[in-house]
Amino acid sequence: MIKLAIVIPYYKIDFFEKTLKSISKQSDKRFTLYIGNDASPNNPLEIIEKYFSEGQYNYYDYKENYGGQNLAKQWERILENVTEDWFQILGDDDMIAENFVEEFYNCIEDVEDKKLNLIRFPAKYINDDKQIKKVSLQYDSVAKVKDLFEDKVFFRNQVTLSENVFRNQAFRKIGFTHYPLAWYSDLKIVLDITGFNDYYFNNRSFVTIYNGEHNISNGSFKKKIKFEASQIFLVEIINGFNDKISYVVYNRFLDLLFMEARKEKYSLNFKIILSFLRKFKIKLGIKSFVKYIKLK
Repeated sequence: MIKLAIVIPYYKIDFFEKTLKSISKQSDKRFTLYIGNDASPNNPLEIIEKYFSEGQYNYYDYKENYGGQNLAKQWERILENVTEDWFQILGDDDMIAENFVEEFYNCIEDVEDKKLNLIRFPAKYINDDKQIKKVSLQYDSVAKVKDLFEDKVFFRNQVTLSENVFRNQAFRKIGFTHYPLAWYSDLKIVLDITGFNDYYFNNRSFVTIYNGEHNISNGSFKKKIKFEASQIFLVEIINGFNDKISYVVYNRFLDLLFMEARKEKYSLNFKIILSFLRKFKIKLGIKSFVKYIKLK
């Protein structure tokens, strides 16, 4: 029985062949491949047919571009077709190790017995020269989301979409949060689908993530929109997970926003300060308010 769907929201052709090649080399072929063409100017069928025969993949040639509006809408459109119990959304410039699917099946019985909704794999981040820029941290096989979130906020680790495998049934009850540019939408679904509790970490395989100049995560790309999305995200996690996250972590996130606002002369959303005053200790809320006033 096939339990895993590998879903590729396709738009950029630059690294797409490497992505498909990594999937075709899987030691375990028990997966269903879904590819959604988000109205790309480059037809990918020739590359797809180089690695997969008809019947080995599901291809959707969409005429309207969703990724330019919001990447989460692009992801969701393809996921409507997925019937497998679990799915991975793999970027069209990312790759999986040859034993990725094999390791999914090696741990899935344990994951389902523990009633977990998320499996994460380590990631290697490469630049345009194919050099490894960073390798993600290792965690226990049953790991805590609060540790992952703290590592993300303190820049010790990254969280992207491709290294996650989600339980489909749990995802359909939640869906993605549509932040501008889908900035933080990947992290938010990790928090939501786990309820900020445990997930399974499989360190016996890995995902290779492209993190170069043409990537949306590049620091110079649409910085102001990302800043706005970050503020919305912070308000939502304060209101939704404040009992799960320490004041230190929240304050670190807020300090990063203050530094960005000061540096770029952006306006800060006053809802953040109100959320701190309402949810946290008055002392912390007042400190945040003083920082906010200094920005004005």
